Amino acid sequence: MNHVLQVSQTVLAFAAVVLLCVFLKYRGIIKAEHGPLFARLLTQVVLPVVIFSKLATHPIALRQLLLVVSMIVAVIVCLGASWGAGRVLRLDRAQTGALMIASSFGSSTLIGYPLIQYAFPHNPEAMIDAILISELGVGLPIFTLCVWVAMYFGEGAAAEPGHQRKILLDYFRSPIFIALAAGLLIAPLHLNPASPFLGPFFQAADMVGLPSPSWPA
Repeated sequence: MNHVLQVSQTVLAFAAVVLLCVFLKYRGIIKAEHGPLFARLLTQVVLPVVIFSKLATHPIALRQLLLVVSMIVAVIVCLGASWGAGRVLRLDRAQTGALMIASSFGSSTLIGYPLIQYAFPHNPEAMIDAILISELGVGLPIFTLCVWVAMYFGEGAAAEPGHQRKILLDYFRSPIFIALAAGLLIAPLHLNPASPFLGPFFQAADMVGLPSPSWPA
């Protein structure tokens, strides 16, 4: 019951933030041209910092890797089911591909991470599970299977030679994946985030990323 209350409060808080953004845009404080800057800050700075700081201080258990495998299997099952639905509905090639992509792939990172962080403030494993499922269980299929579906059922730029390889390489070079890999490699070292040398770094990471709800206001 307590988790339900925390989730409800978090959803209401996000709704308040959205309304605040709408108000700021209405007053001209935030403009449409600012959007790309905020998006780059989130994907190039905030999310990588969150991913690395959480993974680096919490070694991964086998159970958590099974979550990734389960998610990838679920994506494959959804692809097969949506392909079958497209055949039953007699959709054309492009419509079938669109149905498969829309019903099998998705990402809630920008909303999901803060929601889990605030709904389960004293359960670091919840955030680790979310990161692994999002960046490996969802991220890898999106940049591999999703691209293949788009190339096979669609036309245009997605079908250009080497396009799939470029997208996959861009994913592996992205700050998010680099932070994921670095965090997984460093986690077995059992770093102490409260040590005098590492403490300032991890406190700065909390400030840049998703500060704990218990952080002083």
